[in-house]
Amino acid sequence: MKTRILTAIIIVGVLISNTNYLLACVRPVAILTGSPSQTFVGNDVNLDGSQSYTSFGFIVHYKWNFDYNGPNSAWVEGQSIVKHSYQSAGHYTVALKVIHSADMESLITQFPVDVNEVIYVNEQSPAGEDGNGFSWATAFNNLQSALDDANSGVQIWVAQGTYIPGNSRSSTFQLVNGVRLYGGFSGLGTETALDQRNWQAYPAILSGDIWGDDEGWIPDSSNCYHVVTGASGALIDGFTITGGVADGADNLFGGGGMLNNDVNNVSVINCIFKYNNAGTNASGSSIYNGGAIHNRDSTVTLINCLFAGNS
Repeated sequence: MKTRILTAIIIVGVLISNTNYLLACVRPVAILTGSPSQTFVGNDVNLDGSQSYTSFGFIVHYKWNFDYNGPNSAWVEGQSIVKHSYQSAGHYTVALKVIHSADMESLITQFPVDVNEVIYVNEQSPAGEDGNGFSWATAFNNLQSALDDANSGVQIWVAQGTYIPGNSRSSTFQLVNGVRLYGGFSGLGTETALDQRNWQAYPAILSGDIWGDDEGWIPDSSNCYHVVTGASGALIDGFTITGGVADGADNLFGGGGMLNNDVNNVSVINCIFKYNNAGTNASGSSIYNGGAIHNRDSTVTLINCLFAGNS
């Protein structure tokens, strides 16, 4: 009896050992999800490999490649969930492989990412509120959405139309460090290069008249304080900036069209500033700091700009 029991134990042990060996030889499975699959230069892509699994032991390594089969292809160790951003436009493939505790490697799973350096804006976008800014056909229909998605190195192309920064007096088109805004596109979806735009024929108007109730050339006290607020290294080219009324407190006394406050290397090119106002002091007697532009501790370059009817 003892011999039979011992034999049975040995057989079970062999079976368990063989089973463990077989399981150890089974590849783990890498599962990769990500979002978004389309993004802009400098924006994070969220990548999740946490659903990867193994039939033996546990996963000990997550190996990531953010330019698989590309010129910068390289495998790096990471966590199960990571973020990655790209600094140049292109089509990229993210790859993931996992390794379990017996050193068996999974097959590679992939996730494609398209990265744009241009964000498209068209007040009359065919995509309406569902635009994502990746093409003229799917353009954002408001400039603020484009600015919210922009990081340094991105260009924003804006079709003709009138754009307002929001619905409160403190709303402003806050420029982004290192981001370049270009107006003067037709909105027909035909332009593919900057030299095809015409900012005089297709005016892109940035307006502080948030309620649409200005009478003629006179902006009223319900308009936003500053239509545009500058940022270091930003460029704005080919816009009409109008209807700002900087009559608030502190630094709001000036720059109804554009306020540059402690920023550097701001470029303003081919822009028209008209019908913007600066504020007065508490007694209502003194005009402060420029109706069109107020530059405080800032370096700003203006090229080929027109100023008319500002006070």
